[in-house]
Amino acid sequence: MSQQLAVQGIDLSDVLDGFDKVAPSGAGEYFEPGKYIVEIQSCEFKKGHKGVSFIGVCKIVHIFHTEAEGLTVGHSRNIVENLTGQNAAICKGNMKAFLLAGCESLYRQKLDHRAVKAEFAAACGSAAQPLKGVFVICEAVSKEKQAKKGEFITVKNWKMISEAELASFGQGWTLPPNPLARAQAAA
Repeated sequence: MSQQLAVQGIDLSDVLDGFDKVAPSGAGEYFEPGKYIVEIQSCEFKKGHKGVSFIGVCKIVHIFHTEAEGLTVGHSRNIVENLTGQNAAICKGNMKAFLLAGCESLYRQKLDHRAVKAEFAAACGSAAQPLKGVFVICEAVSKEKQAKKGEFITVKNWKMISEAELASFGQGWTLPPNPLARAQAAA
């Protein structure tokens, strides 16, 4: 990657190499099987003993259904993706799916996954937090691992949510201002 990307003192230049070309995918853990509306609270990058991970912190605001006992509205759930480990390509795809759903909700339109670039991914983990307060839908399903029969993972599918869908719940939820609309109004 020609441009240096650094967030929270972590050089992401090599970590996010190839991110622009990766397609969104949906795997990972920490969400129990079910369907939820979540509000993105924060995104960050952490460097630990297993390498650099992306962490998206979400607050559950609506539960359509869940297999988790005792899980209620207001609980937090995380998406944690190790971007430097053995499954880095898959984890980058999972991260992209999450960021893409957030961008689509924020911009109120479907986007080509190639629109979500490494620079934006890095910005999501910065103090700017462009996806903070954005609502997305998470549908988490349990799937058997292909390589290890009898072991299961929770695969998450992230989707945008429209303002009309949010309004239909009558909770007063709103999306942050659309950056495109602000830019067009200023022009």
